[in-house]
Amino acid sequence: IQLEAVAPARKEEKLAWEKELLGLYVSEHPLQELAQSLRKVALPINELTAPAAGSAETSVRIAGVVSRLQKITTKSGQAMLFVLLEDLTSKIEVLVFPSLLKKTLSMWSDGARLLVEGTTSDKDGQLKVLANAVWTLTRETLTELERRLPAPRAADLSSAREVCIRLTSALSKEQLVTLRQTLVAHSNAGAADALPVTIITRSGSRETQVSTPFRLPRHETVRDALVAIVGPTALTLR
Repeated sequence: IQLEAVAPARKEEKLAWEKELLGLYVSEHPLQELAQSLRKVALPINELTAPAAGSAETSVRIAGVVSRLQKITTKSGQAMLFVLLEDLTSKIEVLVFPSLLKKTLSMWSDGARLLVEGTTSDKDGQLKVLANAVWTLTRETLTELERRLPAPRAADLSSAREVCIRLTSALSKEQLVTLRQTLVAHSNAGAADALPVTIITRSGSRETQVSTPFRLPRHETVRDALVAIVGPTALTLR
């Protein structure tokens, strides 16, 4: 028997087969190759928080792979979607209302890699994202989005009392080593206005804050060095 020669399966196809047959990704997550760039424009799903009572809606950007789609028809006869989006850290349900769905219908499919902008809501007791915009996520479009999307505002050093750094699973071992080296290099416990450093980690719904011996000067170069390692969304001042 002579089999017809075919091109080797693409990595995206292999990952899709793993998910379909095994229910999970085995070789790697579809977002792994984009993890470093994603830190510059998107917030890890496990760091999303519900809006405070009475506060204004806060815009968020997340990226993920569509792992489930549910289409429903509203009372007005229009279609909308409930989408389960999964990144390297967690999953969350995204609501796609009729007005957005009409313009982006072709983007929403099982296994699609997407960048979503919207607002958070927990009206029914479960955190969700209400989508306002969506982009198909490829290396080329991500590069363009990095140039086009506004970067998160740099943390203000003048009124800060503490530096908080969130560690996520998207950080590599090399980045963690570089982070520690940077903290050691810049720490100055003797400075009168030095800022204490707190490390924040999350496991499931549990968040842990750990005080460290590091004390950092109020220099923009130090802040920028940390942002270059962990990403702007992982560094906050309070």
